[in-house]
Amino acid sequence: MVAAPDYIRRNARRGVEFYEQGFAGDGLRPATVRAARRMAAGTVPHEKLRLMAPWFARHRPDLESPSARAFLAGDSPRPTAGQTAWLLWGGSISGDVMAAARWAERETEKLERSTASGYRVVTSPNRAAVDAAVKSTSPAPERNHPPRHEGKTVNLLNKLVQERAELSETVEGILERAASEGRDLEPTEDASLGELKTRADELDARISELREVQVKALEAAKLRAEIQADDDQPEQRSAAGVVRVTDEVRTYEPRSKHSFFQDIVAANRYGDAGAQQRLARHAGEVELEERAGSTSNYAGLVVPQYLVDQYSAFAKAGRPFANAVRSLNLPADGMSVNLSRVTTSTTATVQAAEGDAASDTTLDDTLLTMNVFTVSSAQVLSLQALERGSNVDEVLVEDMASSYATTLDNMLINGSGSSGQPTGVLNTSGIDDIDVDDASPTAAETYVQIIKAIGNVQSNYFQGPDLIVMHPRRAAYLAGGLDSSNRPIFQPTVTTAQNVIGTGQFSDYGAPSFSVAGIPVLVDGNIPTNLGTGTDEDRIIVLNTREFLLFEENGGTPQMVRYDANMANLQASMVMYGYAAAGVRNPKAVSVIQGTLLAATL
Repeated sequence: MVAAPDYIRRNARRGVEFYEQGFAGDGLRPATVRAARRMAAGTVPHEKLRLMAPWFARHRPDLESPSARAFLAGDSPRPTAGQTAWLLWGGSISGDVMAAARWAERETEKLERSTASGYRVVTSPNRAAVDAAVKSTSPAPERNHPPRHEGKTVNLLNKLVQERAELSETVEGILERAASEGRDLEPTEDASLGELKTRADELDARISELREVQVKALEAAKLRAEIQADDDQPEQRSAAGVVRVTDEVRTYEPRSKHSFFQDIVAANRYGDAGAQQRLARHAGEVELEERAGSTSNYAGLVVPQYLVDQYSAFAKAGRPFANAVRSLNLPADGMSVNLSRVTTSTTATVQAAEGDAASDTTLDDTLLTMNVFTVSSAQVLSLQALERGSNVDEVLVEDMASSYATTLDNMLINGSGSSGQPTGVLNTSGIDDIDVDDASPTAAETYVQIIKAIGNVQSNYFQGPDLIVMHPRRAAYLAGGLDSSNRPIFQPTVTTAQNVIGTGQFSDYGAPSFSVAGIPVLVDGNIPTNLGTGTDEDRIIVLNTREFLLFEENGGTPQMVRYDANMANLQASMVMYGYAAAGVRNPKAVSVIQGTLLAATL
């Protein structure tokens, strides 16, 4: 998955709101809405990322209809179905409407480069340690494999041909729309056609170049096959002229018969030459960055890309709150992140008479320091389990990913600010506190306090909150609430609603899938349920997520995997860790509801 920029998250959130209000078209697919909810939570799956730019190019004319312009001008209260879909895909319907498309193109190019090269940049203590760990001996080159760039050329050519076909469809759509309405092209449509023609000419020229390269590559591959047919043994010889053009398979991937972790054990414990050779080949397939290390008995090894991707999927699922807050890159150096927090703002007054002095209040601030903290996950396994187990790599990564992500998310909510922990949102001083004790609470009373929290954030922060965070049991309590006539006060859709306090799919976890008072609700199991004097209360957090900052390395994926063998006990240790810094920048943007009101459950 890829982290979505703030503006794309806001657009997707707005699109979901329009969808829930019934403004979407009949052709909208449920998968689009599910992807938009994930996007609103801050993540874009790789599959969605690849589809975004072509989709925006095809549907840009949808923003040019008279009804769409009327909505933007304030002459119509209803957005069009096209505008709703555009927002659900993360695009802006005013201003720079193609910003999300350009972002998707850039991220797709990065993803394609990473996938094509077969490696991911990670860190290691030093190259010498890696070489010593694997006792590298270069493997003999495999025969019958053409250069890797040939497969890349084919992939790029297919991508460009697909884009060219989509441009043709877009042009036909613009012309058909004008013809069906019996009119000439509007200026904006005419301009779009000009841009599309320019891009089509560029694609035609590039496709022609790549086709020529492909033909030459096939001719060279054919010649290699003919020469090799004369050199091979009879049983190994293939017919001259038979050409195999494929990408070279990486050493460790899902369909590989060898296990990365099992090879580590075999190479270090037994000096297995085959395992050493595979690890050496793998080291050559990735790029290493050197980092000084002081623990000489650990050998840093680069995790295969497919395991890193699998890790990311599991990690994102276990950190709902961390995915929703503002994500930033952790600085490369230092053990703290220092930000300026304004404590006294400037003032402005109306000048009573000419020549009167202007208001002069000195801006004052204080230093907000967020210490860098470390989250780590370790597995100690028997060598028997590593050597004789099945799917060892997948099981290890899944378990460590879940543990790492859950701990990080828990610290952002509950961190004490001491003993190496960050200051979690519930322990931040200066936030708004709504304390309500009620011996016989109801879902409707809880709703009233949520409305109060929303108003408090608006009054103190002068902007509205954009997220409500609660425990699964609190979400269930609201969803199960009934009014005086035993009618549900929580409904899955707006169209069937009557006197409701919230709408949406309550059953989803990890991404905002329903709303209360029009604000997305995030369900997170790391909200504590043992607070208060009776140790049975949970909390509801209402906040503007821009004011909770999370700094992480490498998009939240730990960079280090270490191996250490204890032969005396026939055990091996796998350790994964990463760095982060986090905290609330402006406490006025947060309101927390607490008290015995939140002890009630279904």
